Amino acid sequence: MTITQYLRKLQSFNPTEAASSAMKVKAFQIIGVNQDQLYEHGIGADGAPLPPYSKAYAKRKPARGSIVDIYRSGELYKQMTLTVEGGRYRIGSTTPYTPYVLGRRPTVFGLTDEGKSKAWVIIRPLFVENFKQHLR
Repeated sequence: MTITQYLRKLQSFNPTEAASSAMKVKAFQIIGVNQDQLYEHGIGADGAPLPPYSKAYAKRKPARGSIVDIYRSGELYKQMTLTVEGGRYRIGSTTPYTPYVLGRRPTVFGLTDEGKSKAWVIIRPLFVENFKQHLR
């Protein structure tokens, strides 16, 4: 392969497409990063603590200190999804009460800056492999 050919291959590599592809393959692990943010730390995608539960709900929910984890039956967590399109990702859940949760806590789905760094560590090996394949 000539240098010109190699350069053309390099220039034709689409890093956004490679990252999106890797995220789709590793969706389960990336969703796990969001779940960890919620369950272990009670923080939303903006890095801020989630708003407290209402007093009535807090009485019914088992206490976990001050962490608002949005975890009751586990259905919201079990039904979390990751959608990747055109360099953008969206984490959500397919439970019927997801719109209610988002109305009360709009930052519940998504990754903090630290979460994005963790996601990059998860997808990096696939991204690099995609890059190497593209250059062959």
